[in-house]
Amino acid sequence: MFYSHELAEEGFRVNSLAPGLRETDLNGRAARSGGDPAEAAEAAIRLAMLADDEPTGLFHSWDGSQMPW
Repeated sequence: MFYSHELAEEGFRVNSLAPGLRETDLNGRAARSGGDPAEAAEAAIRLAMLADDEPTGLFHSWDGSQMPW
């Protein structure tokens, strides 16, 4: 949240994303989760494409819900 305030004057928007466990080669547990990495990528793209009047400085889950800090 600090960066969203610090960089706002320069026109930057800062949000955080919790991608959840994804089926990758990073570790065995994540590989068994069945989570599609494309879902997390779509969430990151959605945050990157937020309009200028949409909120900044928030923490989001991969499914689009807002999470508490």
